[in-house]
Amino acid sequence: MASFGRIFLVLVCLWSLAWAKDTEDPVITISTSPSCQVYDGRNNYLGESGQPIVLPFSQYGGNLELQLQREGFYTETISLATMQVKNDNRWPRAGPPIRLQPKTWVVAFKYWLDTHRGLTLVGSIAATTLLLWGLSYRASLRRRVKRLQTMERYAEGDVSGSLVTHLVGDYRLVNVLGRGGMATVYQGLREPDLDPSSAVAIKVLKPQFTDTEEFLKRFAREVQVYRELSHPGILALYDWGSYHDYTYLVLELLDGKTLADEAGRARVSPEQCLAWLSPVMEAVSYAHTCGIVHRDLKPENIMVRANGRLVVMDFGLARAEDGERVTQTGAALGTPAYMAPEQIQGQVDPRSDQYAIGVMAYEMLTGRLPFTDSDPVQLIFAHISQPPPPLEG
Repeated sequence: MASFGRIFLVLVCLWSLAWAKDTEDPVITISTSPSCQVYDGRNNYLGESGQPIVLPFSQYGGNLELQLQREGFYTETISLATMQVKNDNRWPRAGPPIRLQPKTWVVAFKYWLDTHRGLTLVGSIAATTLLLWGLSYRASLRRRVKRLQTMERYAEGDVSGSLVTHLVGDYRLVNVLGRGGMATVYQGLREPDLDPSSAVAIKVLKPQFTDTEEFLKRFAREVQVYRELSHPGILALYDWGSYHDYTYLVLELLDGKTLADEAGRARVSPEQCLAWLSPVMEAVSYAHTCGIVHRDLKPENIMVRANGRLVVMDFGLARAEDGERVTQTGAALGTPAYMAPEQIQGQVDPRSDQYAIGVMAYEMLTGRLPFTDSDPVQLIFAHISQPPPPLEG
């Protein structure tokens, strides 16, 4: 009898162990997308999805309701029974994870960015590049519109037979400032913006005066010397070059009017004459010390700026061949009304400029030129052979 009792106790113990094992709460990993917090039906926090969680089936009689919560997403509720997860360590057993639904598209987009960081980086770079390109294109479009407006504004004048709208060097020719026997002077604006503050004067020489190799060599030498001149009374030369058959100079653009327009043909006092010619003589004297002779000094080549400063222009860089006939054009060797006898004979030196200044002084003090004639040859002959009429008074 005692033996039977011991056997019964052993069986009871074994059954108790088996029952205890069957009623032990399972450890399960809940798979969700995105990850979330897991709560039981009484809103007790159990753990995080994607991590092992003890499911308290023993507290709920074998049936358990779970709530899957994440900020910005709707709460997902699932019901599990002990038998559903028996011998499993993951739920759902197979297939995709439980998907939580976002409350707004902003939440969905943010989650997508968080889960696609590589693509996000590429997209950010692409978006930044596109933005920069857009800004650059917009700025370029504005410049184009501004260029068209500028060109339309300048095209209203008479540009027939000119190089207006042509690109010469870095500058777009937009307006004709003046025409002479030897060259045409244009207003040029720097490309690509055509900013009026960058305006320059571009003197384009006529091809018939620049079609020899000897001229071009001499022209280049004299340009180099001229560029070394630095004097407030001398027009600044910025650059020079060739455009098709044309040779051009890029010069400082001055505001004001020429001395010819300022003085006119009226007589002026000796004091006014000296006030006008003193800065001219200083500038020309400086040029002579640098080995440069103007060769064509006259009131039309002297600019009176708006601030009253006088500037000598057109320093004779475009001298024609020595063998050119004087009658071909007055600008070939100078302007006949102001030419010195030695210049007429082909011997140009600083005295030629001094003579021209003397003629200008005579013209200002008397209101007339010392010699006048409609025939350039007779006018030149008078400079060589006749004394000038004396000053009156």
